[in-house]
Amino acid sequence: MERSVVSKGKTVLEAVDLGLVLLGISKESANIEIIESESKALFGLKSKPAVVRITVLHPVKTEQAAVLQPALSINDYIEHLAETDLSVQEQSRIKPENISGNTEHEGKAWVKDGQIFAKTSPNNYPLISPVGFARLKKNGIPIEKTVILTEQDKIEVSLEEDIKEPDWRIDLIDADMKAVLEVKPGSRLERRLKDSIPSTHLLLEVEECVEVLQINEEEIHNKLADMGVTCGIIPEAIQEACKAKEPGSYVVAKGVEPVKGENGRFEMSFDTMARTVQPKKREDGTIDYREIKEFPAVEEGQILGFIIPRVPGQAGSNVKGEPVEPLPVHDIVWIEGYGTTWTDSGSQVVATRAGMPQFHQQGLRVRVSIIPKLLHRGDVTLESGNLHFLGDIEVTGSVQDSMKVESSGSVTIRGNVNMANVVASQSLIVKANIISSKITVGKGNLLYAEMEPLLKEITAKIAILSAAIEQIGQAAAFKMNDFKTSGLRPLLNVLLRGKFKTLADALEQLTTKIEANRSYLDEEWHLYGKEIYSGFLNQIKSHFRTPEDLRLFMTKTEYFYSLVEPPLQNHVFTKFDYAHNSQIYSGGDISIGKGCYNSMIFCQGTLEVYGFVKGGVYFAQKGIIIREAGAAGHATTKLHVPEQASIRIDKVLEGTVVQLGKRTHKFIEDSSRVHVRLNSDGEIIIR
Repeated sequence: MERSVVSKGKTVLEAVDLGLVLLGISKESANIEIIESESKALFGLKSKPAVVRITVLHPVKTEQAAVLQPALSINDYIEHLAETDLSVQEQSRIKPENISGNTEHEGKAWVKDGQIFAKTSPNNYPLISPVGFARLKKNGIPIEKTVILTEQDKIEVSLEEDIKEPDWRIDLIDADMKAVLEVKPGSRLERRLKDSIPSTHLLLEVEECVEVLQINEEEIHNKLADMGVTCGIIPEAIQEACKAKEPGSYVVAKGVEPVKGENGRFEMSFDTMARTVQPKKREDGTIDYREIKEFPAVEEGQILGFIIPRVPGQAGSNVKGEPVEPLPVHDIVWIEGYGTTWTDSGSQVVATRAGMPQFHQQGLRVRVSIIPKLLHRGDVTLESGNLHFLGDIEVTGSVQDSMKVESSGSVTIRGNVNMANVVASQSLIVKANIISSKITVGKGNLLYAEMEPLLKEITAKIAILSAAIEQIGQAAAFKMNDFKTSGLRPLLNVLLRGKFKTLADALEQLTTKIEANRSYLDEEWHLYGKEIYSGFLNQIKSHFRTPEDLRLFMTKTEYFYSLVEPPLQNHVFTKFDYAHNSQIYSGGDISIGKGCYNSMIFCQGTLEVYGFVKGGVYFAQKGIIIREAGAAGHATTKLHVPEQASIRIDKVLEGTVVQLGKRTHKFIEDSSRVHVRLNSDGEIIIR
């Protein structure tokens, strides 16, 4: 029977080469008929392929045909299919049918349910080529090039399988309180042949299926046991981790946290803070800012507060079953203050005199005192003399020219302060005006800051001195009875002039500061200063008889150090209506009702003015808030804050200067609702 084939190609030559491959013959054994030559496309339209018919001139032996090499590579052939009318995309639209009696399968090969089928035709043999993702065998022989297929051929397909084993590890963290499982799931990549429609040149395609490889839960439990993890295991977390499809961390065991205890604490029976009275409206609609803060007062025998004992914590356990102790807790240590006493059980503090209670706590040390109050009726004049009082002072009148009022507590003046000097350790309230005066409030904060390094050095050096004296007392040349007879004075004279000279200098500086600031300090400070003098600085005798006396002094020094050690409780404030040509220092906030003119104010808190400031210099550590700032004419108004603070002004007049840190700005025109601050680059921003 005559064998022939119709072949298409981009060119006549390509169509001829393809036809020769399909027939498995050489050009010398073929009769070539050009049915249609190729034509190029116009305006981007599809070009027409060349079509040829090739007929075998004489029979070709099977052995000879088998050795013929194809003239067209598989890549060229795939490109050829894509350019011809019968492309792969067009073939995918052909519905596969039953092979039996179906002539459309003749001369073609296809894939069905993972198997390769082929059917020859009188004119065509289907072709198949090797692929990279599979190993192909035809009748047991590996396919390494394009070959023809027949119905009798047995095609074996071996698809590669990628397996990635899961990876995991367990870490103990937070002092063995947690076991954390880190997982990276494994996977198995399976491939299978896709079903394909019959085609003259079979192009194999695969479907990929990824299966997650789970971690064996038993392996996790065995590893935990090897690590000594026996408590707090969470089976649900282990199951979730073993089934995870994405990398992650899982807490698979958790210890029992210890129950935190509570330190003892002290609670006052009432609020010791001053109560703020809200400003009131006048009949004309304006606000009266002269309202003052009211201070609490107690009567003799009144219970001031009580101690709540510590609450111990409860031990927990880590994942290894080992106990985990809670943090230690401590009871409150009470110190007896002026005007108070403690009950025999030490659980309650009672006032022994009437006055204003003062509460101070530093760490676990608590001291409650009753501050007496001096009520001065009328003005402070030459007839009354200056007022110096270790407590609060209230003046019902004014403080007149050249007079001085000093208090270790708070000062309330219901009249004016005229060309006078007022010093208060806690707070100052002036219901009227401050004229050409010098005001100092809360200087004790600065004094404490100066005394803190001295007390720190004394505390450390006294501990060394005490140890040195005990060591000397154990020497053969000394007897403890000698100390009892003559005291420690001879030995202290030698030590304080030699190795401990810096201690002597610190003690002398501290006593000098205490004596120079009697009006700012409580009575207990003065008693402490006297004890320093009689124990160390008196060259004739010392009240320290034994090393035990020295240890008791060291305990008292530690207490005073705790009073000045930062952070200090700061309840300092200053409040007045109006100031003119005055110098005012406050260790806390300052509140001004009407305004300030040509004054100098230094404030370690916030400066708030409900009225105006005209002329002068105003510094506030925590910021300034003013309703109106500036003055017409030559009086310069300067507002100064640190670089981290800000200035807010409702109305600012031309010529007003603001300074933030080292940056300054002068307003060249009137402005409203101004907020001045520094940005992250240290530049002034005004909004």
